[in-house]
Amino acid sequence: MEKATVYRAISAPTALIAGVLAVGAAYLGYRVELNNSEFPTEDYSLSDYAFPLIWLGALALVGAANGWFLFQDARRRGEKFISNGMRMALISLIPSHFTAAVLSVVFQTAPSVLALIWIVFHGIGLLATSHFSPRSMTLLGWGFLLAGLGIIVAHATAPSSVPSPHILMAITFGGFHLIYAACTWPRKSATH
Repeated sequence: MEKATVYRAISAPTALIAGVLAVGAAYLGYRVELNNSEFPTEDYSLSDYAFPLIWLGALALVGAANGWFLFQDARRRGEKFISNGMRMALISLIPSHFTAAVLSVVFQTAPSVLALIWIVFHGIGLLATSHFSPRSMTLLGWGFLLAGLGIIVAHATAPSSVPSPHILMAITFGGFHLIYAACTWPRKSATH
């Protein structure tokens, strides 16, 4: 029970940062797309790679923040940074995140496909940690997985109903993480 509380205490600030950065990345991506549609050029190299560059930049910042929070918590508890628990988490995440990385290279200039890959495989990765993470993390994983599968079905049946990849990322990586942070943020217990 205590480990789940510590897990949420660390993951809530990371989720807040992830949510804010995702909304910011979506806005930046939207501005880049708008600029490219207003001022098209023959050189599409920037616009072709804008989506993965923006979103991988956001991922790097979230990863750095999460690493910092984990490092500070390990130091506070007097434990090693790479603990057995962290090893178990990383091993659980490798299959889904490695698959997403390989597919990201293959579909690097297809933002709609990248968004779906990242949404679905993030959900699968979170679910892979369900045997040791708190229930809230498992619910977040199901949220990502079901949203991703729903988007795939919507795209197959009514492609025009699916919003842009930046909007999909803002809703899932932005909205879901902000909701998660709000629901799991550590609260001080009232003492009487």
